Amino acid sequence: QILGQKLTAAERTSLYNNGNGLTYGALSAGLKTSLVSYWNLNEASGNAIDAHGSNDLTDTNTVTAA
Repeated sequence: QILGQKLTAAERTSLYNNGNGLTYGALSAGLKTSLVSYWNLNEASGNAIDAHGSNDLTDTNTVTAA
């Protein structure tokens, strides 16, 4: 079973998005191929919900400042 794929230069550039990244909704179908999980990490608190699969991230010690 292949767990990942090598991204092309164009895919890396697209994902990087000038340092802004991409939300799950902005990913192309090609970038979602073989994707296991995707977290937008935009929750203010609580668990991070997996936008693609079923691998939610459990919040065990909330960060209050960066």
